[in-house]
Amino acid sequence: MSVDASIISPYFTDFEEGSDYTEQAETSECDLITFLAVAQKVQVDILPITWQSARCIIGVGATSTIYEASINSQPSFAFKCIKYQGGGELLKTYNFRTLINEVTALSQLRGHPNIVELQGICWDVTADDEVLPVLVLEKAPFGNLYTFLERPVGRDLSIPERLSLSVDIGTAIIHMHSHGMIIRS
Repeated sequence: MSVDASIISPYFTDFEEGSDYTEQAETSECDLITFLAVAQKVQVDILPITWQSARCIIGVGATSTIYEASINSQPSFAFKCIKYQGGGELLKTYNFRTLINEVTALSQLRGHPNIVELQGICWDVTADDEVLPVLVLEKAPFGNLYTFLERPVGRDLSIPERLSLSVDIGTAIIHMHSHGMIIRS
């Protein structure tokens, strides 16, 4: 998911009035401190849980990997972790910018019945003792749409159920567009 730079601009304190937000978003410092400032601004909880990397992978994206885990016999959660394996400062900045965009976007979409909820943030400590944020998301009961449609429960949907699912997806996309969000996937 991508968010237009003008949406995240209120959370960057170094934007100059009247300047091109897109250009400044590309050159602005995006690091752990900036991420924490944005998380605080949009009121995302810091969760007192330990991230365990030896979990089941449920998705892989361009900048992160998503794992599944259960916490205290509660429903499963999805943990979105930055893909940062010594890729240099440019990759690290890009990944933080992506996480900032996602936290900002998900905070604006809270409460929509067809969009997963951001539950909070926990931490991953790399082998190099670097602390990286991990997004803790509500996990959809059947995983992503492709996985759902490949399972018997998805394949056996009736035409009215398929139409209802399509309407649910459409309302989620309309809701995202109404907040100025651009969907790239």
